[in-house]
Amino acid sequence: MVLMADDSLPDYKALWKQETELRRQVEEARRQVEEARRQAEEARRQAEEGTRRTTFEEFIRACHNLLSLQVEVGDKSHSTGSLTKPTGRLCPQRLRNWADCLDSQQQLYNSVRKFLHAPEEDAPRLFSSVHSLEDFRRNHCSRPLRSEKDLETYEQLAVEDNVRYVIAELCKIPDAREEFKLEDGVQFDNHANALTDVESDKPDVKDQSSVRLPVPDKFFYRVKGNTNALFTTAEYKPPHKLSVESLRAGLRPMDFYDKVVQTVKIPTNRDEKLRYYAEQLTGSALVQQYNVMIGKGLEYSYITNGLALVLLRVCADDPSTLYYCLCEPNREVGLADDKSLKQPRTAVSRVLCLCLMSLRSRSRKQRWRNRAIRQLHTWKMDFDYAWAQIPEDERRQTPPSSESQVSEYLASSLSESPQPDLRRPNTRSQTGCRPQETMHPSESMDSSDSDPNQASSGRKRPLNLITSLPPSQQRSRQIGSQSDRVGRRQHHTAKFCTQRCLLSLQQGGMLDSLCPNVELHRQGRASDRHLISSERL
Repeated sequence: MVLMADDSLPDYKALWKQETELRRQVEEARRQVEEARRQAEEARRQAEEGTRRTTFEEFIRACHNLLSLQVEVGDKSHSTGSLTKPTGRLCPQRLRNWADCLDSQQQLYNSVRKFLHAPEEDAPRLFSSVHSLEDFRRNHCSRPLRSEKDLETYEQLAVEDNVRYVIAELCKIPDAREEFKLEDGVQFDNHANALTDVESDKPDVKDQSSVRLPVPDKFFYRVKGNTNALFTTAEYKPPHKLSVESLRAGLRPMDFYDKVVQTVKIPTNRDEKLRYYAEQLTGSALVQQYNVMIGKGLEYSYITNGLALVLLRVCADDPSTLYYCLCEPNREVGLADDKSLKQPRTAVSRVLCLCLMSLRSRSRKQRWRNRAIRQLHTWKMDFDYAWAQIPEDERRQTPPSSESQVSEYLASSLSESPQPDLRRPNTRSQTGCRPQETMHPSESMDSSDSDPNQASSGRKRPLNLITSLPPSQQRSRQIGSQSDRVGRRQHHTAKFCTQRCLLSLQQGGMLDSLCPNVELHRQGRASDRHLISSERL
């Protein structure tokens, strides 16, 4: 007997599959609804965050991400300009690394954050919204930098106005206004018309023919009632003329007058030639601003090409030495690097801190200026003239930089000297305002003290073809240079620390978040400072 299957019975397996698929579709629909709700909430939150006013740190981050990181260098061929005949400019005897600049700025920045972004309480929202900064960038700062005029516009809108914005908020806080000596606020202009009680820029010395009157690109002045007093200045150099690479190659501690001003023989070796051009170009820019600092009696100033800043200092007791600090915000601060935003590494925070340093500084009187002018050499050189002397094909080439050797040298020589220069590898320098080589009018400056072998080194010493001595020193000149001492390069297998990391180790400062060994330095602890000293190392 054969049993036949009953076709009327339901197919339970098929029904189970249908129900499972239906449940899956319902769950997927629910998940999609939840995801849509989450995305809508996130969009609402982002819109709210974008339109609400920002805290100090949010503002600094937005300025960096939206303005500094977005800057572009345009086609070099679009830049034109008339060539200025070189005239005499005051120039320093020595160029030295400003070793304590970063720590000094960090202290000021900590004070600013104390007033505007106190960690123990909710930070006030005092500054422009992210959306407004985005609109501002699209409307005003999206143009590539093709000329000095483009750079001036960019610096005014993207950097200086935002610095003034922060200082205006500090002025509303009585303790901050007193601590930073802000008075009634600050203003920035490209002329000196608003300044009051301006001392004559014309030096009160017998021989004025070789000194060019200083005219900076930007005047920064403090407002106090009806008076406006200059406290610092800025100089703009377009990045296709003064590149970051040229600054890296041209900035190093040296006897500037001998190594740059009196060197006119162009080397034949390719790398040496490009380094020579970088030193001439960077040196002419430095001298232009140094001339302003001496003529205006300023302690601080800076040069910018839109991508990097060179912070400058002239100490009252040694006007013949120019101190420098090269800063590259877009290289030092990452897109989402919150930790580095607690340090003044962005363009806005660098200029802000330099302004605050300058506001605390005393302007030098005319007597100091005249005394300095009598001690200083002059250099008949102009930046555009120096740039025009570089052949077109060599302008496009990148000069060699000793930057790749810095960490290697420092790692092997840190313990050799109590105060090494931690930003450049090939010399050691004083870090304070009383170097051993301070120039005094009464000191002998006879050129016969110079190295007799220097003339045979392949770099010719000319007879005042483009330089002149100050009137009071026609018969004497001080050579304040020291012999450079270069440590033996050693082979290392581990990654080298950054210059700032080693500098902070030497000075007991903050860790550099960009150092490849930062986690090793922390030794598993939540610390932003080195846990050992340079002496122990």
